[in-house]
Amino acid sequence: MSSFADRLRMAMGPGGYDNSMRRSIQTACLYEARRCLKDRMPGLRPFQRKVALLDVAQYLLKSADYLNAQVKEEVMYRTATSKELLNTDVAWKRMKLIEREVQQLINKMKPHLTAENTTDQACEAFIQTQYEAVTHQKKPHPKHWEHTHTNVMLTYRMYFDGENLRSDLPPAKPPKQIVVPASKPDKKIVVGQSPLVGGIGIGSGVTTAASAHTNSYFLSVGGDEGSGDPNAVTTSDINDAELEAIVSQSGGGDASSSTLAAAATTSQQQTSAPCDERRLLLKEVREHLDLLKEFEGVIAPEELNKRKRELFISLPSAPPPAKLRKSMGGAGFETG
Repeated sequence: MSSFADRLRMAMGPGGYDNSMRRSIQTACLYEARRCLKDRMPGLRPFQRKVALLDVAQYLLKSADYLNAQVKEEVMYRTATSKELLNTDVAWKRMKLIEREVQQLINKMKPHLTAENTTDQACEAFIQTQYEAVTHQKKPHPKHWEHTHTNVMLTYRMYFDGENLRSDLPPAKPPKQIVVPASKPDKKIVVGQSPLVGGIGIGSGVTTAASAHTNSYFLSVGGDEGSGDPNAVTTSDINDAELEAIVSQSGGGDASSSTLAAAATTSQQQTSAPCDERRLLLKEVREHLDLLKEFEGVIAPEELNKRKRELFISLPSAPPPAKLRKSMGGAGFETG
């Protein structure tokens, strides 16, 4: 069975991506994300469903490695004019409309869905009919005209054979680990932001996020601040090398997998936390830093630096000197 990225590429045609396909591809990503999450939605709260939907849609788009970073960002614009990134609420509303619009498209196409026509032939016949009705011109429709007049045609081509879903679709399951916030964020999450710390994981073989503390706060990229420790101090800009050095010196290991959550607690909680919990926190910060590197060139440098500052704040306090650890009897720390 072909992957989502493979099916998207085939539906786009031999010419590849065209700017007119922006909303059509966004629609396909939201449709597939909803299909993957359908069985897991009942176990989530409404705001968690929205976060999960946008998270999976972004991941699916990212898997289309034949699209460059600029195109992927444009696909997730709310509108091409505003260049405002899609947020969870808008993504959810658009997803709710897709199935209805696809069914409306099928109803309109029924005269062309005959035994003599393949699904692709029926699509072409329908598009030509629509073009003539709109323009009152009896000539072949321009290439990509369909994408400027219906953004669900690409989704229909990918998922349907006639009036029914295709029989060769891959299993409907999340393609990645998903972490959703345990409590509702104060502000909408947009493309490029990650869920709140202390969330829950969904998907095959996924464990819950560690360190779900009451004082966990939102780590944002797009400028939306969360509710963090009121006593937290701000830091100056730090670069990748400085942050990695801090994590490494604190005992953080290499990241074994990508994650969308980083644990963040107050410094008092961090100091008294058990050693294994502290190491897990450091590992999650390291993994989050690795994830940020994937967005270089896509997200503005000042936004990346802001995220790094927040990661710095979320780091646990440094271990006390060896002499102090010895006097403490090694409580909460490894003394060997």
